[in-house]
Amino acid sequence: MKLHHYLWVVAAACMLLPGCSNEDLSDHAAAPVFIPGNSEVEIRFAAHSDEVSTSVDKRTTVDEDGNLDEMGVFCLARGKQEKNDGAPDISWFDPEDNYASCLMKNVKAKKEGSNVSWEGHYFYPISQFYMYEFYGYYPYAEDAHITYEASADGDGAGGPRHRATVHYTIDGTQDIIWGRATLQDKYAYSARYFRENKDAAMPLIGLQHMLTRLQFQVKPGEDPKNEGSVFEDAGKISVKSIKILDAHSKVDLIVADLEKREQWGEDPSKRLTLAERIQPSADETRADFTLKDAQDGDLQPVAIGTTLDQATRVGGSLMLYPEKKYRLEITLHKEGESPEEGFDITTEEWLTVGPPYGASESDTNLFRQGISYMVTITVNDIEEVKANASLTDWQDSVNGPSVEL
Repeated sequence: MKLHHYLWVVAAACMLLPGCSNEDLSDHAAAPVFIPGNSEVEIRFAAHSDEVSTSVDKRTTVDEDGNLDEMGVFCLARGKQEKNDGAPDISWFDPEDNYASCLMKNVKAKKEGSNVSWEGHYFYPISQFYMYEFYGYYPYAEDAHITYEASADGDGAGGPRHRATVHYTIDGTQDIIWGRATLQDKYAYSARYFRENKDAAMPLIGLQHMLTRLQFQVKPGEDPKNEGSVFEDAGKISVKSIKILDAHSKVDLIVADLEKREQWGEDPSKRLTLAERIQPSADETRADFTLKDAQDGDLQPVAIGTTLDQATRVGGSLMLYPEKKYRLEITLHKEGESPEEGFDITTEEWLTVGPPYGASESDTNLFRQGISYMVTITVNDIEEVKANASLTDWQDSVNGPSVEL
């Protein structure tokens, strides 16, 4: 970690007492006393693994245990310690002004189980100016794809703004994850906090999925003329492709925002909801997302099956920006007596979430962040396709919204 040295002019009234710690100095100083350098307290933290452990797609997380190969980490000042109210105002991303506000800026890290590690070593400062909190996100982005704002007037928008925003281009295969570790205990987190709390645990960052996940399965419908049996041509039909049309393909993730960092409270201007933390890009770019197989290859035809009520998984999954409804395109193929006589048929339907999250079609709620929906496609015949969806665990959730196509 690069060491920045600053020389502070100390007022004549400041008494430097032999053998005093830096905490003692702050009691006697007429002005903030800054001793440049790092303390012996190294920055370490962990990530809560349960909330990301069920993402099984290899392309979205390294493995089914929720390990992340490359995530980004920030360690940022959250407030001044009470004995040092005269410390410089927090300025995260203007290190020439106050480097101690930002101890870790977009450090590339790796999550294995509940442990998060990075190259090199970072330490809390000797100076007792600030308390810190941590932010983590995935997948990692280089600084070229991050907007850092450090402005006293919000770049003309009114009021201060200190914010880090990651800009992603997505195609349905990326799992976007975010989390933070903060504590309201006195002096947490800082060198002083760990000195005074010898048994204090490392900061624990709780990671959350920021997108909606759709998974798909297909099954044959019943023969209306022969109860208890599938229709006659079920063995000749397969699912050829599944797409979500006109989906948001550029999204912005607000990793950290100093002015909106409160987790709760009555003033909404001081906090960000999960829905507000990730938004479509300003240009509202959209694209069609095509379902791939579980290894991220092209989807091969999947037979709808010949056993009633027996569903077959189709492909991997699609990660989407949460919306009220999705435009679903399904292409089926029916074999003929000869290969030349086979044909495709494509149908489009709106995929929506009904009860319990929406009382009716006109009062349908959003697909939710961190929720995985299993869309079941029931093929009754080549002309008629129906689908519904049940809710499977991704994060902790309750009930099972139904989806009618």
